[in-house]
This record gives sequence, C-alpha cells and structure tokens, in this order.
Amino acid sequence: MGPPSEARWPALFPAHLVKRGSAYSPLCCTIERVTAATRARRLRDAAAARYRPDVVELLLVAEAPPSSLDRYFYFGDVPDQDSLFRYVVRAVLATEPSRPDKPSELRRLADLGVFLIDLKPEPKGPGDALEAYVPGLVARAAALAPRHVITIKANVCDLAQQPLRAAGLHVVDQRTPFPGSGQQRRFLEHMGAALDSMSYTQMLWMRVKSKAAYLPG
Repeated sequence: MGPPSEARWPALFPAHLVKRGSAYSPLCCTIERVTAATRARRLRDAAAARYRPDVVELLLVAEAPPSSLDRYFYFGDVPDQDSLFRYVVRAVLATEPSRPDKPSELRRLADLGVFLIDLKPEPKGPGDALEAYVPGLVARAAALAPRHVITIKANVCDLAQQPLRAAGLHVVDQRTPFPGSGQQRRFLEHMGAALDSMSYTQMLWMRVKSKAAYLPG
C-alpha cells in the first residue's frame, strides 16, 4: 500500500502538520523520505535476487549497504568506491576484478554458491543500535541455509557470530575486517584463513563437479 493521498491527510493527521500543496510540510518530507527508502530497498533487493544462488555454500555477512545507493554490492555498474566487492572477488575468485565485467563476476560468485547480506538491510544512520537488527539477520540467514558463514567487520563479528551459531549455522571463527581504511591486506589474510579452514578449494571442486553432472555429454 502506498502513502495516503493528499485528500485524506486532514482525516489522518493534525491540521497544523499539513499545509495542502506544500512540498515542505513535515508530513510531505516524511512521506518523501519513506518512499525514497522503500524504493531504494526494492532496488537493492531486486539486484541481490538476480545473483542469489539456488544453494548457498558461503554466506558473507556485512554491516549495512552504503549510504549512496549507486554503490550497492549487487549493482552491476559501480564506477568507484566498490571496495567490498572488489576484495571479495580477489579473495574468493582469486582474480583481479574488472569494473566493466562486474556482472559476470557477480554471476561467478553466484555459480559458486556465494551470497552476501547485511546485518542492517538499510544504510546505517547516526546512532543506530545494530543490536536491534540481529534477530532479523539470524532469521534471514537461517532461511538461506548456508553451509558456511563469514562475518565481515569487527562489530558484525561481535554482534552476530554467536547468535548465528546458536541458530545452528556454521560460522567460521575469523574476525574479518572490512577492506577499507588500510585494512585491505588484513581482509585478504583473514578471508584466506577463513576459506582454508572450510576446505574452500575442495568445496568449489565438488560444486563444479555437481554442475558438470547436469551438462550434456
């Protein structure tokens, strides 16, 4: 259901909050913010759905989408400030990412059963208490039924690892930093250790082998 029509405002809200026809009334601004956030969420959800594997082998859990909509992990055309995606490609695909080839790299990640979600589904705001989003994260992660989970960024590790384990998910015992602010090398080191601990190479081979079984001879 969309926002209430202007004709219904007087019946729904105090008159002092609404000046009909004013684009700058508190109500109008609130509605505009809500609809913009809803529209952005739908765009992100649709982009992620295009690359969600049928079977999630490895679930990556990050903190929140970027505040700038056009920098979202699952958007195919991100001209700059796409460090999380680029370092995930370096760690998981063991190849140098190419901005023009991002859609194909997203497809390769999906083909390997790799999927990323955020602790908070919306961009992080000032003073956000991320603890409130942990139950929702656990429910979303459990619904995906991943074989392995890697959490990214210290606060995500602190908040989410134990609840995810309590839900029966295998969370790799690594505190992987976000690949920014000089942490890029540590991200690759921790991701490498995490992937090694879950026998990632063997997992990929089994995935490729199972897909090959369905290919025509």
